[in-house]
Amino acid sequence: MSNHFIYPKLPQQVKEIVTAVCSYKETDKTKSNPVHLLIPLDSGNGRTSITQTITEQYHDYKAINFSSRDLYLEFKLNGTVTNIYETDIAIQECAEYCNQFHGVVAMDIDALLPHLHDTAGSKFFDLILKIKSHCTLIIYTPSHCPQKQIDLMAAKIGVSLQPVPAVKISTSHMTKVFYENLPQQMQDAQPEKYENTIAEFISQNIPNPTLSAAIETAASMAFNTALCQKLLGKTIKLPKVV
Repeated sequence: MSNHFIYPKLPQQVKEIVTAVCSYKETDKTKSNPVHLLIPLDSGNGRTSITQTITEQYHDYKAINFSSRDLYLEFKLNGTVTNIYETDIAIQECAEYCNQFHGVVAMDIDALLPHLHDTAGSKFFDLILKIKSHCTLIIYTPSHCPQKQIDLMAAKIGVSLQPVPAVKISTSHMTKVFYENLPQQMQDAQPEKYENTIAEFISQNIPNPTLSAAIETAASMAFNTALCQKLLGKTIKLPKVV
């Protein structure tokens, strides 16, 4: 599997916000946190890459304080009260040089969404209110997250939360990522001629396709020469095992 970012560019509205924050911080000497982001983006389509990119830009431009060797933390909430408590403890344990953790905290709340009105949801909002003054939050939901749930989170967390439009992965981007992660000996100078063929292959062979699934499938093509020939009209030679 490729080790480069699977989402090399930030979604446009996220990019605009991050650029504005970094530009402002070049002249502003205060250390107030930028807005927190709520990004509807399906799991497997580059959440970690986006978190890394935002963190790197904020670090490079000194847009926020960092209090740990861990510049960002990622959590996948499972919708239980116990998990909320464990997340709170984990965040506090990463505050190496201050009383509180300062940095980026990214949360995947897919499994928590049905429980926003339950005790788990109440504890989640308590945690957010506790850390939002010293952490920069990135909250990820599925791309189809209902507007009423987004509105609820905005009301509970406050004006510092900036929801952005749902991020959809285009077919052309999906096929481009797939092609770029094929074994190098399968690629040539005209990748665009395979776009329709790859798009059809993805739709037929990858249920609910995501970028990470496309990358994994493309990387595995080196070991299926028959499928390679069917897909691209070419065969590849596997290296001999010595």
